[in-house]
Order: sequence, then C-alpha cells, then structure tokens
Amino acid sequence: LFRNWSGPVKVNYPYTRDQLAFLMANDNDGFNRCDAGQTLGVSVLKDLVSAYQSGQSESVPPELIDAFKGILSDSNMDSALKARTLALPSSTYLSELYPDGEVDVDAIVSARKQARKEIGQALEAEFKQSFEANRSTEGRPYEWNVKDSGERAIKNTALAYLIAADSKKYLSLAQAQYDQQHNMTDIRAALGHLLDNDGRQQIADDFYAKFSDEPLVVNQWLSSQALADHDGVLGVVKSLIEHPAYDGKNPNNVRRLVGAFAANLTYFHAKDGSGYEFLAEQIIAIDAFDPMLSAGLTKKLSTPHRFTPERQGLIK
Repeated sequence: LFRNWSGPVKVNYPYTRDQLAFLMANDNDGFNRCDAGQTLGVSVLKDLVSAYQSGQSESVPPELIDAFKGILSDSNMDSALKARTLALPSSTYLSELYPDGEVDVDAIVSARKQARKEIGQALEAEFKQSFEANRSTEGRPYEWNVKDSGERAIKNTALAYLIAADSKKYLSLAQAQYDQQHNMTDIRAALGHLLDNDGRQQIADDFYAKFSDEPLVVNQWLSSQALADHDGVLGVVKSLIEHPAYDGKNPNNVRRLVGAFAANLTYFHAKDGSGYEFLAEQIIAIDAFDPMLSAGLTKKLSTPHRFTPERQGLIK
C-alpha cells in the first residue's frame, strides 16, 4: 500500500505481525519499511501496556526481535534509515493512539522501557557490532555529509539500546564518547545517557564550562537536563531557574527548560501532581510580562480529558 509515495494518511489495514515483520525486513520502499516497523512496534507496545495494567507478565515477541536483527544485519540499508527504523514509537506518540480517558502514562512509559531493555539484551552482540562498525567518523575531522551523519545516527541508536540493556556495563562507552569531544551530535547523545545516571551534576557542570559562551548550545544543555530520566528531574529544573545561564524573560530559555520539562512524559505527569503544580506556577509568573509565551505553555495542561481519571483531577 502507498508504495513510492508518502503523505499524511493513517492506514487502517489488518496486517498480521508476521506480515509487518516481513515488510520491515524486506520492503524495498524505504518509507514503507520504516512505517511497518512503527506499526509493529505500536502493536507490541500496546500489548505490554495492557499487561502492565492487568498485572500480568508479557515479553517482547520474537517477531519484533527477528525484524530488528534483520535490520541490523542489512549491509545495504541506508544507515540513517536503519537508525530511524530501529527507533520504537515514542511514548508521546503512543499516548496519542489511545481514546480520551485512557492515556495511562505509567503503563506507556513502563512498556517502552521494558521493550528497549529486552531488545537490547536479545541483540546485545549485534548492537555492539553495529556500534563499533560505525565509529569511523571519530578518526577524522568533523564535517557534515550524508554518509557520516548516517553513521553517527546508527552508532548512537546502538549505544542507546546497549545502555538500556545494561547501563552499568555500557555507560562507559557514553563517557568515552563524551570525553572525546569530537562533534556535538555525539557529545549530546552521550550527555543524555550520562545525565540519566549517577554523577550527572559533574557532567552537567563540565558541559556548561565548555560551552557557556554559546547561547544555542546552553539552550540544548537546559533541555537535556529537563528531559532526563531520573527521579530528581523536577528539582534539577527548579535549580536551573536560578542558574546564571537562565533568563526567565528570554522565551528561548523558557521553552528549552520549562517547555522541555513539560514534554518529559514521565516526570511532568508525576503521580503527586508536582509537575502540573510547577508548570502552573510558571505560567502565572510568566503571564505578568509575556502573555503570549504563557499562553503557549498552557497547552500542556489543556487536555485533562485524555488521561486516566486520577490525572484528570490533578491537571484540573
């Protein structure tokens, strides 16, 4: 369906998982190949969501593992497309697929973490090989071109799965990549992993010391910390509001810190409502001097009907 053409359409067709895995592994239309992977990923993640909600045990099925293995072993596939095809549907995208009142943040986040970990563990050798095979750009001066960009994309995708599989074993790869300071794509990919783990403050301080005179990079630094995956994210965001690098009247700073935190599905939607309270306080404060900016932030609180009842009440 829709070979050699893509557009803003949603295809409702009863593919089996075997058919989707076959298309993902063999279709010579790049868009369809990637789209089949996303559709298969959604199907698997929804099963994991249901299992989480019912308290049952469910694992990633072999069809998805085999499809991923086929992608990793395909030496003829464009590296950038390979990286995109290996990316599971995001938690935000998955949440958009549920009816009003049924978006269960905890189940969605848990399902995606479980899938990434199981895929990483099942294909550890393949991801390690892919990571090592796509490091040639590190040995020469940085330049942007399609080939090098694709290599960096698949290398960092492999690194993410390895860390999801066993962070203690593979976090050192991220540290080494960060320490090399070769290019911002690799640095930020490594930074994201390091900010999720112990020692995050040291690495955050180091990054800021290196790039404090580059405002656009500092904005990326703010976002990386707001989007991190650890229980203290909100505390970090609050501390950054007091940081000399943050100007609460600079719209770009606000979007990169407060706006990014509101896109952190796990911690913005914390069960105690602290994420909602923080954003409400920021909206009220910003409204005093920039109503347009504060109005944009209110969108993050404007759809309580999408979520399960307990979060509806907290948002309201």
